[in-house]
Amino acid sequence: MATLHVVLPRPVMAACPQDDVMILLSSDFWPYVTAADSLEQELKTRCPAIHIRRLYLDQLKTVTQKAERRQTAPSLVFPIGTEAVVAAQKRFPAIPIVFSMVLDPSPSLLAGQNIYGVVLDIPCQEIWKQLKSIAPHVSRPGILYTDDSWGTARNMANILRENGINPVLIKIDSSEQIQHGIEDILRLSDALIAIPDTNIYNKIVAPRIIFEAIRHRKPFVGLSKNFTESGALLSVDSDYEDIGIQAADMGLDILSGNVPASRIQFPRKFSTSLNLHTARLIGLVPGSETIKAFNIVAY
Repeated sequence: MATLHVVLPRPVMAACPQDDVMILLSSDFWPYVTAADSLEQELKTRCPAIHIRRLYLDQLKTVTQKAERRQTAPSLVFPIGTEAVVAAQKRFPAIPIVFSMVLDPSPSLLAGQNIYGVVLDIPCQEIWKQLKSIAPHVSRPGILYTDDSWGTARNMANILRENGINPVLIKIDSSEQIQHGIEDILRLSDALIAIPDTNIYNKIVAPRIIFEAIRHRKPFVGLSKNFTESGALLSVDSDYEDIGIQAADMGLDILSGNVPASRIQFPRKFSTSLNLHTARLIGLVPGSETIKAFNIVAY
């Protein structure tokens, strides 16, 4: 039976700031646009007096200094995507910034007391919970990493160990080591969890990892629904619309003189996709109640 979810409208702010704000998108990549649309709608709904200027990064670059002086400087900037955050920091160093749609941000990107935002990263505990719901036998997850992703791998491993789980970590030092690394991690662990690292999880290597995981009958947790559609057992995605709303909430708090409880926040909502065909290939038979909690992408 389908469940009806009633979403109550958000109230208009009693003291609505009449500031100028800028939404700056790195590109027209559809997740960025989805987050920007919900962010803009939330701002307009809760604060009708606010003035919103929405630009793409290439438009910002074409604005001359003379034209920029003629316009009112924004009171706050909402950059969407890493490139937009970098550009906003350079162009508006003294203005509060509330970013969104940034995956695994570097420490330098988060430097400064005027930087706030919602990262795309999924908490490790959420990934582990979803994996265990489908593959309850898993107890020793594997993590592949390079120098670029060592911090993320270390943090995930520490969290898992704090919860009594002993992960297997294997470092990839060069492209020549990738195949050996894949074989070793699948031999030593009983599941593989992807972390953001384009040296490993790119359009060339990711299909190979998916194939080998299925061949070894091991669950592979991808980085997004695209991974699940390509054959990963499951992936945990952020809710892009809610990320936009979450960023708007933070921005309105700042404009109202309130400091958000946390400068950098995780997403509040998640969407988990499951490839049932892959589940069957690796010998998993999820129950009907478990399946209801997932977005099914292949039968």
